[in-house]
Amino acid sequence: MGFNWIVEGVRMPIPLEFSSTQRQVKRVQQIEKEHKPQDNEEDSPHPKESVMQRMVEKTYRHSKQMPEERKQAVCASQIMTSPVITLEPDNTIEDVWNLILKQRFRHVPIVTKDKTIVGIVSDRDMLREIATMGAAVSSGVDRTGMQKSISSLIKTKVLTASPETEIREIAHILFEKRIGSMPILDENGRLIGIITRSDILRAIINHAPFDLWI
Repeated sequence: MGFNWIVEGVRMPIPLEFSSTQRQVKRVQQIEKEHKPQDNEEDSPHPKESVMQRMVEKTYRHSKQMPEERKQAVCASQIMTSPVITLEPDNTIEDVWNLILKQRFRHVPIVTKDKTIVGIVSDRDMLREIATMGAAVSSGVDRTGMQKSISSLIKTKVLTASPETEIREIAHILFEKRIGSMPILDENGRLIGIITRSDILRAIINHAPFDLWI
């Protein structure tokens, strides 16, 4: 459970430097501090109830009104895309580019035949490489770069998560690290899914009750 770095095919567990639970506790404490009843609030309908108690009760009543068939999405396994369309290190640049154009992918995981992830290639990597090829061709250099192996463009350091990792933590990492996707690996290090920022937004739009606390 949690996050791992995949560095040239080797899985390296990393400790979480943050905790959504800790952030929530701190935020609750801050809210209660900011909303501490003043002397002139003694005439409120519930003078002995904290602001948080009323907020929790309201949220609970709202959740009871939700359709029974809906359930809260908490873990990566609940919203990840699976199976994952992948390529192998010996595929060509043309193979990756055609896949990105056809499927409108922004990230393509690169795996071995046994589904061990060895890296990832983004659409930005491809655009940069193709632009370089175009400059070389326009200068009169004969290059068949599209037939080169993709191995030279693979980013071999990839941040991954487990199926049990909380969606909230994944969303935080995607935002803080400015990355667009999170491969999901099983306990044996095999690629079983992937989560992108679009997946998280889609889950919020289609399934989540849109009540935000700030």
